[in-house]
Amino acid sequence: MRIAVIGATGFVGVDLCLKLAETYQVRALSRNPLPSSLRHHPSIQWQRCDLHNQKHLEASLRGCDTAVYLIHSMLPNLRLNQGTFDDFDLSLADNFGRASKLAGVTRIIYLSGLIPQTVELSAHLKSRLEVEKTLRFYFPDLTVLRAGIIAGDGGSSFTIVYNLVKRLKFMICPAWTNHSTSIVDLKDTVLCIKYCIENSATSSNIYDIGTVEKTSYIDIMRQTAKHMGLRRYFTTIPYFTLGLSRLWVSLVSGAPKSLVYPLVQSLRHEMVVRESHQLKIPGHQFKPIGSILNDILLSFRKRPPHAFKKPQVKWGWYGSVRSIQRLHLPDEKSAWWISQRYISWLTAYLPFIIKASRVDNKVKFCIPGLDIILLSFTYSKSRSTDNRVLFYIDGGWLASNQNRRGRLEFRKIPADENTALVAIHDFIPALPWYIYRYTQAKVHAIIMASFQRYLERYYHRQILRNMAIATQINNDIDKGISRAKDGTID
Repeated sequence: MRIAVIGATGFVGVDLCLKLAETYQVRALSRNPLPSSLRHHPSIQWQRCDLHNQKHLEASLRGCDTAVYLIHSMLPNLRLNQGTFDDFDLSLADNFGRASKLAGVTRIIYLSGLIPQTVELSAHLKSRLEVEKTLRFYFPDLTVLRAGIIAGDGGSSFTIVYNLVKRLKFMICPAWTNHSTSIVDLKDTVLCIKYCIENSATSSNIYDIGTVEKTSYIDIMRQTAKHMGLRRYFTTIPYFTLGLSRLWVSLVSGAPKSLVYPLVQSLRHEMVVRESHQLKIPGHQFKPIGSILNDILLSFRKRPPHAFKKPQVKWGWYGSVRSIQRLHLPDEKSAWWISQRYISWLTAYLPFIIKASRVDNKVKFCIPGLDIILLSFTYSKSRSTDNRVLFYIDGGWLASNQNRRGRLEFRKIPADENTALVAIHDFIPALPWYIYRYTQAKVHAIIMASFQRYLERYYHRQILRNMAIATQINNDIDKGISRAKDGTID
């Protein structure tokens, strides 16, 4: 069996690759080179992969039987990322599902997060459920493992706790620090994934992993201080203080805002392992919280976690732009429909600035009355379907000559019929960076927001038309029944 690990250089990915390589051939997919512990292992093959590129991802997965999806919120890996983390996650999950299906992968295991039993979820937890739903559309037998805090040396969650305890002698803690949570050891997490790979009976199931023992965030900090031999003082206030919490956690711990902000928003929920859904492995007991903290501190190397590091991209990505926007798609409309509607709408929206022309498989945006091509695109018929339309950026005054990978993509999410994504990938602007960032990038964001409003108006008009048609049909039926009763018609 050959197993693909998506996110192989991450906190869980490194240990998982080493464990799986004891028994299987492992294909490690990541954008960054493997660490030294994996680089020369005979059973681990590294595949540099752009997870946003379906063609690239499909080729990287070909020949693999099972894939383990470890991607959560992607940290920025380009010079400019426009869009929210949940839109990025949705795009990645849909891309991975499509590519896995085309590559012949037969089974997917996804490491997700614990989901509390409440209606009002944070954006971070909603995104986890959305990724589950998207992957399950392509693989109905998807295995989902839900974990709370995964604790281990090099993990971002424990490093945040460690830095807070080490650097602050007094802590005024907001209300969320008293919420219950569950911890699972990194080695236990790896063991759970391997167990699910080897047991097909776990297919189509959702499991909580970790001990059912509960603790609170403030207790974790207290126990960490105790194990470190430090005297720390904690007091709590009865307020959630979302904005302040995000600020002080990021500043004191050194964790990037893109990682801290979604996580802190989720801390208003109690996230604990449900005994009825706990993955039970014969002969195995999950490590208790006290032992987890003790073992981590004995081997803690104080190295920056993978999630704290800036991207080390050496093959032309860092100078480019990625922009992903979510749109509400009218009923029964395809990705092709939205691509053609966007081209027509843009000319009407900016009639004195942009004129769109289409000849065969070429689309050009020009300045009206002048022979100046702002951007030109080539439609990729071989890589497009009803649910995904792809254009390659191949020129124009606003595009750098280095745009060999630039793409404009319209994608309908099959798992949600009314959701679409419009994305620009790996675009390299011709304008100087700071001019581009505060001109062209801003204009693009305004245009996409306006297009979203246009689609919403179109959707509402569609509903009103359908209601009017339904009303007319009902009226005609009522008239027909009345005439039949009067005997004026058979």
